[in-house]
Amino acid sequence: MKAATAGLLCAVLLWALLSGCAQQQTEEPEVEVYQYNDHLYKLTHDEPFSVNLYVSVGEDGILVVDTGLPLQTQDLYEALREISPSPIRYVVLTHSHPDHTGGLERFGEDATLIAHENALMQEFFHLPPNPLFDGKTKAVSEPLSMEFNGEEIAFIPLEPAHSNDEILVHFKGSNLLCTGSSILPNGFIFVDWNRDGSLDASYDRIEMLTQEYADVPFAPAHGEDMDSRATRAWMNEMRKSQAAVESKLNEGLSVDSILATDALEPWDDYTNFPNADRFWAATVARHNGIFEEPIPPVVEPMTAVLEEEGVQAAIKRYYKLQSKSPDAYRFGERQLNLLGYQLLYRDRVDEALTVLEENLRLFPLSPNVYDSYGEALLAAGDTARAISYYEKAVEVDSTFENARQVLQTLRTTDDM
Repeated sequence: MKAATAGLLCAVLLWALLSGCAQQQTEEPEVEVYQYNDHLYKLTHDEPFSVNLYVSVGEDGILVVDTGLPLQTQDLYEALREISPSPIRYVVLTHSHPDHTGGLERFGEDATLIAHENALMQEFFHLPPNPLFDGKTKAVSEPLSMEFNGEEIAFIPLEPAHSNDEILVHFKGSNLLCTGSSILPNGFIFVDWNRDGSLDASYDRIEMLTQEYADVPFAPAHGEDMDSRATRAWMNEMRKSQAAVESKLNEGLSVDSILATDALEPWDDYTNFPNADRFWAATVARHNGIFEEPIPPVVEPMTAVLEEEGVQAAIKRYYKLQSKSPDAYRFGERQLNLLGYQLLYRDRVDEALTVLEENLRLFPLSPNVYDSYGEALLAAGDTARAISYYEKAVEVDSTFENARQVLQTLRTTDDM
């Protein structure tokens, strides 16, 4: 299954945050649709966690703010098409994390992408940077606005806080401010350290929002809409939970030891994201200069070897490190899967096939490795073999939804 990635966070942090998410939905999801006025809507998908898209629909076409996770894309797209069949003219990203870019390919097929200038290029360790989007783009480096569907929409770039590639989207006529992940009503503050994130800057951001947009409802990327008063109350809870973690850190407890206590129990309502309590405790620890070094992914040294010596040498390095340093790196299934997709993003299809084929040998009981190899074969133009690998994914796990959907599409196309 394809996994949208953006920056080093995907390899180092965000995949850890999402590690509790199912690779396929276990029940039929529902997309909730909320209508603000005659042209502005919110689409909410709750599997594996709440993600909001904001959609302007009218005579000028459709503008979409954020695109959700890859596994949510089809449901969200179908919900949008029930609202309107109009062409999607613009896709706007509040920032470039995978839970915002996962549906970019589907929603942005004929659209112009509007995003912070820092969001438009992907980095992945030692591989050359890669454009986030192949179509038309508009970089936001200073405030800009446009008229669309009868109202002014403003795009405001932000200084680093959650990450270094964020913008606000202000629907001025509708009096609604899309705040991305600056505010997480049902979660803890999230700091992307690898993209210049900062806990202090995050608090400053929240203060700025509640002061400069005091009379504007906030529309976050996750959770319910908030006003300034509710946002301040949430920030106060963040500070209290931070103090609770710091108290335990001062007692000499590690992050793991803190999680074994009831220190964060009063804030159980903020753990609606996978591993949210662990990430928050680690964020507070790092903020206090106590940095528990995460185990690096094996693809970091592999990419250096790949660029210098080629893909076969990189695979040999994988096995050498696994043999000699098994505890020094993360060697899970996602590692080679990520590398394979990063190579696909760069049109290095033969190298991607080699990497993903190795993952087949390493994890033959995972449906995802067959699904990913099938997608690489499609990129190589080998549809017949791709079908056989998607069939293998379903054979391994009959509930693996992505492979089932692709097979249905491929078979339908083949019958036409």
